[in-house]
Amino acid sequence: MRAQAAWLKRLFKNIPSGPCSLCRGSLEASHAAICAACSDALPWMHNSCQRCALPLENAQLCIACAAAPPPYERCIAALHCLPPMNYLIGDVKRDAYAPVTRQLALQCASVFHRAYRRRLPDLLVPVPLHWSKQLRRGFNQCELLGRHLTQALPEIQLRCDICRRTGSAPPQRRQSKINRKRAVADAFNCRIPLDQARIAILDDVVTTGATAASMTHSLLAAGARQVDVWCIARTGWNNY
Repeated sequence: MRAQAAWLKRLFKNIPSGPCSLCRGSLEASHAAICAACSDALPWMHNSCQRCALPLENAQLCIACAAAPPPYERCIAALHCLPPMNYLIGDVKRDAYAPVTRQLALQCASVFHRAYRRRLPDLLVPVPLHWSKQLRRGFNQCELLGRHLTQALPEIQLRCDICRRTGSAPPQRRQSKINRKRAVADAFNCRIPLDQARIAILDDVVTTGATAASMTHSLLAAGARQVDVWCIARTGWNNY
């Protein structure tokens, strides 16, 4: 039986998983959804605000963070939310089994790891959905991303039970920065004492940072020593 299982594993490993999600070309064995060429061509973040990860021409503080820094220590964004990221993130949000979720998480893991000279944060806390939204969607895409990330970064512990969303905000896609901030104010509740833990919030996309800031306030109130934000993609000024 073991020999048969090993043979089947080798057989399925050599079967292509499908075409590239972007160019429809062939996929390499190590790529689940996007070929190597398309992956290299994604809008990887090179220069951004040192605090909120807003895309900039030079790595420095943006005007907003220089005037009023956010409550989190820093945001680390792997990619700039430019095409085709809107298409790929849409797949992550719509399909719990989308192969791109795992590939993006594993590729972004190296970005997050390089951002720390010493040890990573103690806990990775995905942004929770309100229970009614998660019931409709059937899953939380940030939790799925977190599972793949912690497989690549086993030194950080995934915790989905620390923070819950108490308010169901309307869709934020077309809201202004001020309205987004109002919509998520006091939207999170942390039920577990954090005892000076170093936390990384995980979100798929950060736009204004309002959700991350509101969640950070709750984590700090529960005893976190420091809160960072990790996101797959970060939008720029023109996106809001």
